[in-house]
Amino acid sequence: MIPYGSTAELTDPTSARSDGVMILSNRTEAQAPGQSGRTRSLPTVSRLEILTGLTREKRDYLAVLKSLRGKYGDRFLLPSPFRRHCMFHPDDVAGMLGSVQHDFGRTKNYDPMKEILGEGLLTSEGETWRHQRQNVGPELSLARARDFASLSAKHAEEKIESWDGAVDVFDEIHLLTLRTAGESFFGSRVEQDAEAIRTSLHAATKVAMGQMMCPAFAAKRVSSYTQATIAAHAKKIESVFERILASRSDSNGSNDLFARLLKSPRANPKSVRDQAVTFLLAGHETTSIALSWHLALLARHPDIQTLVREAGPDSSIARAALKETLRLFPSVPVVTRLVKSDFSFDGIAIAADEQILFSSWVTHRHPDFWPKPDEFDPERFSRETPREGTYFPFGLGPRECVGKHFATEQMLAITSVILERYDLSIDPAVRFDVRPQATLQPAIRFRISTSKRA
Repeated sequence: MIPYGSTAELTDPTSARSDGVMILSNRTEAQAPGQSGRTRSLPTVSRLEILTGLTREKRDYLAVLKSLRGKYGDRFLLPSPFRRHCMFHPDDVAGMLGSVQHDFGRTKNYDPMKEILGEGLLTSEGETWRHQRQNVGPELSLARARDFASLSAKHAEEKIESWDGAVDVFDEIHLLTLRTAGESFFGSRVEQDAEAIRTSLHAATKVAMGQMMCPAFAAKRVSSYTQATIAAHAKKIESVFERILASRSDSNGSNDLFARLLKSPRANPKSVRDQAVTFLLAGHETTSIALSWHLALLARHPDIQTLVREAGPDSSIARAALKETLRLFPSVPVVTRLVKSDFSFDGIAIAADEQILFSSWVTHRHPDFWPKPDEFDPERFSRETPREGTYFPFGLGPRECVGKHFATEQMLAITSVILERYDLSIDPAVRFDVRPQATLQPAIRFRISTSKRA
């Protein structure tokens, strides 16, 4: 089996004691979270070690976080200006990120996204967020998701007809998912705006990631030039949506998400617009990245590719293979939360206005909970159900991704269409290294070979 990701060999040997017992979260294995009433402090990483790690890993902050976890355990503190309480043990993930009891909010690194996305589910807070969640939830049910998957399959059949030989799977899937999202959410094709959407979204996320990883420093660096750049991209996106809305047919007869939300009780046109924009931009981006990695992994593993093709999209092996892709390559590898009031968890006191960082990338590759964590092994999901907090590609708790059914069913449907038409393969020399931004991009773009099946 092949280990995936640029962080496969980064575990620090100093995380083992002289007697051979591994240190786990600064506890021995007998002392899991929640079993001690003592107040204890977290080990603090030095600024020099972080900067050295970022230089060594060519600014791959996921590689740095994984290396630090190997050295310091599952809980540690990043100092100012990075200032984050890092929590990677599954019990901490489930007990904090997955809980409705703690008073957490969005961090300010989401603010640049508001310029592009408006006040949608990704960026809103409090009562606004709760109302939006209640409004949108029924429209993104599993039944709706399966209707959406049928539309995705139809578009996939049209899109892949022109494939011949090697294709840039990230570009191709980006355009395919954008087309499907445009029709589902707005009843409009938006491929002509693909480049404007891509560059504007990436401009905002680049600033957001700078604030996420180094908030104190980045806040001082949001210059008038950066603000003007984000504003220009926001204006560009606004013109895209003005064109989309102008091209729509009479919404009273439409059945797309935008039309259905407008008909809902207490519908606010501005809020509905922001919701639809969020799903179109952020939703299609995360789905396209995950699906591209999925096809790349299947291309590298022809035996699993054959099993998935023969079993069909609703089979357990197809779903297990997709789950394994999302374990290795979660679209959003890091989540941060703002502590809104003082609280303690398992003896760790965290003050209001502090921030907590969770990483699915790090926890999904935790060697104490995932045997051979860097290998692609879909059968692991058939052997046992993952422990709570070990697997969260769509997040956990009250802010778990509301579109997870849409994304899952779409990816399964498109994968099935592609595998029915083509055998996929990839050069063995291609490395699946990552360039983490807001989503998990490849470090170097690669192509997948497609061969039409008889």
